[in-house]
Amino acid sequence: MMNLEKTWYEVSPYIYGVIGVVALAMAESKIAYLSAALLMSSSITIITLRRHYRAAERDSIRG
Repeated sequence: MMNLEKTWYEVSPYIYGVIGVVALAMAESKIAYLSAALLMSSSITIITLRRHYRAAERDSIRG
């Protein structure tokens, strides 16, 4: 059985990014553009931080 918490942890930044792109495409006001930009930038930040952390972990394990 899959661990739902871990699955959500791994998938959530991509979902935020997709929702941000959809929100940007449908935006009709400044606040909608701002919300879309925040979702997309949060998604990119989370993905980038996770990649850097995992790379550092791999390097420290290898020694």
